[in-house]
Amino acid sequence: MLYRIVIFIIIIFAFSFKNVLANCDFKHFNYIEELKDISSLDSIIIEVNKKRKFYKNFARIIVSKSKNIPPKLKKNFNANVTVNYKFGKCTYKARIRQLGDWKDHVKVINGQPLRSLKVNLKEGNIFSAIKFKLLIPETREHYNEILGTIILRKFGFLVPETFETNLVLNGSTSKIIFQEDTVKEFLERNHKREGPIFEGDESLLWSYNDIENFELENLSLSRLTNYKWFLRGKNSEYIVLKAFNELQKSYLEYTYNFPKSKLLILPNNEKDKIFKDYYFILTAMNGWHALRPHNRKFYYNSFNDNFEPIYYDGMFNLDSPLWINLINDDLKIFNKNYTFLDLKLLSEKDFKEKILIDFKKRVIKFDEKLNLFFINSIENIVVNSKKIQNLINKSHTDKINVKNNKNYLENYLFRINEKKINQKNIIALFKDKHEYHANLQNNKKIILTPQEVSEILRKNLHSENRYVILNTFNSKNKDLAISKELNLDNSINGSVIYSKGISFEIDKIKRIINVKQSNNKDWIFFKNLNFKNWNINFNGLIGDSSIDDLSQRFNNNGLTGCLNFLNTTFNNTSIKMKNGSCEDSINIINSKGTLNSIDISKALSDALDLDFSNISIENLFISNSGNDCLDVSGGSYKIISANLSGCKDKALSIGEISEFNASKISIIDSNIGISVKDFSKSFIKDYYTKNVSICAEAFQKKQEFGGAIANFKNLKCNGLYNQDLNSLINKNYNEL
Repeated sequence: MLYRIVIFIIIIFAFSFKNVLANCDFKHFNYIEELKDISSLDSIIIEVNKKRKFYKNFARIIVSKSKNIPPKLKKNFNANVTVNYKFGKCTYKARIRQLGDWKDHVKVINGQPLRSLKVNLKEGNIFSAIKFKLLIPETREHYNEILGTIILRKFGFLVPETFETNLVLNGSTSKIIFQEDTVKEFLERNHKREGPIFEGDESLLWSYNDIENFELENLSLSRLTNYKWFLRGKNSEYIVLKAFNELQKSYLEYTYNFPKSKLLILPNNEKDKIFKDYYFILTAMNGWHALRPHNRKFYYNSFNDNFEPIYYDGMFNLDSPLWINLINDDLKIFNKNYTFLDLKLLSEKDFKEKILIDFKKRVIKFDEKLNLFFINSIENIVVNSKKIQNLINKSHTDKINVKNNKNYLENYLFRINEKKINQKNIIALFKDKHEYHANLQNNKKIILTPQEVSEILRKNLHSENRYVILNTFNSKNKDLAISKELNLDNSINGSVIYSKGISFEIDKIKRIINVKQSNNKDWIFFKNLNFKNWNINFNGLIGDSSIDDLSQRFNNNGLTGCLNFLNTTFNNTSIKMKNGSCEDSINIINSKGTLNSIDISKALSDALDLDFSNISIENLFISNSGNDCLDVSGGSYKIISANLSGCKDKALSIGEISEFNASKISIIDSNIGISVKDFSKSFIKDYYTKNVSICAEAFQKKQEFGGAIANFKNLKCNGLYNQDLNSLINKNYNEL
């Protein structure tokens, strides 16, 4: 019987590795760092399968009478995409199509057709991007776009990876701008948990019912782009609709104030200044085009219950004087004390040098002309910023404008009717078990499935008619949260958020926090805190996997853990956890520091999950986990000693571009000992196991990554060792 089980595991494991591994003429594990470095790329070659139809499509776009590119001509074509690196090449199957709204995205240069393209790789990736744009440089002001995106990224905004490269399209060579799409992989690269992404809705802007372009701009609201995320379960539905409700209010406010205020949208209700900062710096960079409501993109961060701007299409003019004529009543929203605090960084030599290094990597040839462009651009942004600051100081007002969402809604409905737009307006939406009840403006009611709601969120379409959700969300939230400010050391102010069934006590003298559940789904969430010399104890309730809904990993707040930490600093901290019934007993996100010990027992699913962090653990003890004992991703991790036992799946899972080092790992009674995947690298000095079926595995799991490396110095394990073609398990690794 045991023999058959082992054979079955081997077959399943081998089958799982039949992916995109043979598409490159080199092994990933030899070039993991280079595959993450933009300067490693030489060119991208695209060969379209049906060239004649591809060029015929191009000609139809050129001769079409409309000002913009007709959507019906943006046809998909199968193609092969070859990525030439300095050390080898990879070839992937892909789907490509025409990109862009206007005809500047199609050109004929020296008799050769050139077009901006949207590419969707069916296998493999380019710098972790699966979906990306290849843009004619002039459509994005060329080097302005590359340098502008670098500057925004250095200021901490969400910005797609952007660089110049050579494109060979059906044998014709040209320069092109590569820019990744703002999808799941983009969020991962920016150390963000996957969540809703919204953008301005353009469906009324381009020749809608033969109405002139942009005539209906003041009626255009927002839409959901990653609609499939909405359909993952009831919690993602709740998060999307909650966020959409707030964003739609902001767009209604914008349409109400149009055309006085065209560019400023504040979906966070003034609780932070990120969108004011975004407006300020983009204006200083003459990137007003990215501020147009139909170009806006938003990521909703459920951890912080706020939106973050995603940069898109700024049409920067970095070295030009400030375009003052585009600044209007938006400045009145800034109070007299507002300043863009990060602006001072542009005067610091080290900061400018980091920008310059990144700029050199992202252009084909850096010369004196580009160096002068860089110097002038930085200086000009500072000058423009000072002008804006002076304008803010002159235009500020202490008068508080009270928002009236009812007026915004009524005004919008009036203007929709005035323009005779055939649009059905949903003014209330209720979830009842597995379906939605929608109240329409005309007092009619309809019932919608989640799939139908997702189509309205995505395309404003239902049953071939235009539907728009205005006042989106009324739902009884069974997972009401309590939020409190928290100050542990009279220095750093953070917060604690928890479900209503949680009780906890804080002893500041003994530096102990005791947390208890009254329901096995209760959770607690610590944010922006410094745990120095603290002991945290969590006593959970034993959960029943037969009744617990683990079909969706996270709750209504996007949390996967019973005990959660975000933006936390640990210093000689100890955590003890028992009976965790959540997807993760403990989840630590975007945090750093050293923990003296973590002790977890009886976890229903994963015991400890570390994401996007830089964490060191002196002593780790985990026993009896229903899934993985330790799961790390997207960060740098170090463990001195770990004892992991009773892990039903993996004792240690290392993934998504992680660096992992350990002095001693002991594993008992687990299915898989150590799993290293997706551009991760690990080194374990002493590795000992007992009753482990698979000692170690190294492989590529996700398309957006590649192979992995698992290094061991001393090991004792009699099970299997499995690696794919692009990964390496080194059983006798000697540190240099």
